[in-house]
Amino acid sequence: MRNKFIRSNHYDQEYNHTIIIRKGIKPSIEEINTLLEDMEKAGILEPLWESIGLQSVLK
Repeated sequence: MRNKFIRSNHYDQEYNHTIIIRKGIKPSIEEINTLLEDMEKAGILEPLWESIGLQSVLK
């Protein structure tokens, strides 16, 4: 066995997640998207993704 761990810089898999919500629910999808955009602009979103292990969202 090799004594080294080899890490690739290329992903072998990529996932895209979608959230399905009911019509008329609050917050609306527009409100959620606005909140995420505001959080990204304020620099809050990236540390949040990293704190829960979702660095792949940043790529």
